[in-house]
Amino acid sequence: PGVSMVNARKDLKAASYTYPSGMIDVARLYQGFADGATIILSQLHMLVPELGQYCRALEREFSTRFQTNIYLTPAGNSQGFKAHYDSHDVFVLQVSGRKKWKIFNTPVELPLRAQDFDPETHLPGDVTMEFDLEPGDMCYIPRGVMHAAESDDELSLHITVGVIARTWTDLLLETLSAVALKDADFRKMLPPGFALPG
Repeated sequence: PGVSMVNARKDLKAASYTYPSGMIDVARLYQGFADGATIILSQLHMLVPELGQYCRALEREFSTRFQTNIYLTPAGNSQGFKAHYDSHDVFVLQVSGRKKWKIFNTPVELPLRAQDFDPETHLPGDVTMEFDLEPGDMCYIPRGVMHAAESDDELSLHITVGVIARTWTDLLLETLSAVALKDADFRKMLPPGFALPG
């Protein structure tokens, strides 16, 4: 589950690059990559000490959790994801190659984790910004901002650093849960028929 593959130009199922056991079939993974798919290495901060240290340092500064995913995209105007938004903020750190980014509208302002992107509902509007990231460049994309990226004539490797922020909603829900654990009145059932008219 720590390795996956996406291609904006065709629907890829995990079965197309894994064995029936779920283990990666390296030959088919490489073939998918050669055909334009992006390889994603998820949660690599759990395995690479330097990425883990980087996340811990950011967590001390921001007082929230961070995670990393690595995106390896082949050359030739390849694109992993279609235009979409994330329900968390991200910093994109370009390591190798160049990636062309497009920024679109913000269909859901500051979406919560339960307000995931829906390609049927959230269509990209006009492009509001375009830029290239080269090795050593970084950009910040707030949650809810639609974006898309594609490689140019060389392989691209970037690290996405996800900001798993705590919201006021999280604080209020946790506070209410804590109160409910101490006060039985908050644990009572609503009266039968409470939703009926009158």
